[in-house]
Amino acid sequence: MTMVMLHTGMRASEVCNILWKNTSLDDRAVRTKVKGGHFVTFELTEEARDAIRDYLKTARRSPRGDHAFFAPVTKRKKGGRTYGPLEPYYLWVQVKRIARKVGIEMTVHSFRHTFAQIYHESGASQPEVQGALGHRNGATTRLYLDRLAPRSARAGRAIQEMLKGLEERKKHALAPSHYPFNQLHQTLNAAHI
Repeated sequence: MTMVMLHTGMRASEVCNILWKNTSLDDRAVRTKVKGGHFVTFELTEEARDAIRDYLKTARRSPRGDHAFFAPVTKRKKGGRTYGPLEPYYLWVQVKRIARKVGIEMTVHSFRHTFAQIYHESGASQPEVQGALGHRNGATTRLYLDRLAPRSARAGRAIQEMLKGLEERKKHALAPSHYPFNQLHQTLNAAHI
């Protein structure tokens, strides 16, 4: 789910609102309810689509329900867990906990800011970034790009390095690195977030 947020700029709540009936992995498209209550279709990058497919392969719950992503909601006394639709709060807590564990400071919303910064640095204009983020007011987008730019740029570069490192490991089948972002990515994947 974090890779979906990083590659689309979706909010945590938007990822949690993804329903199977509104998802076409073959077409790399997902339609979800966004802030304001209306529906928007997001185009998935290959990486985001592959992250969803990987989730499906390793998830403890099959996609029988309406929601695409599930998380533990209760612990049973005899070792099992009950799963329900993923909630934004679960993402917030897990990302914060795992980031702290590997020694970096970030929240779920950091993925959205990083997406905006990377998209802008790749040549997208402010109105294009605004449209991708679904901001109605350009001032909000300017906050992402101006005031938060130095911090987001550092995070963006670090995440780009993380992704580059992951691609190198895939190519060369190397053992996991001690680099903190690689640990973060591995831990997020292991936790199915």
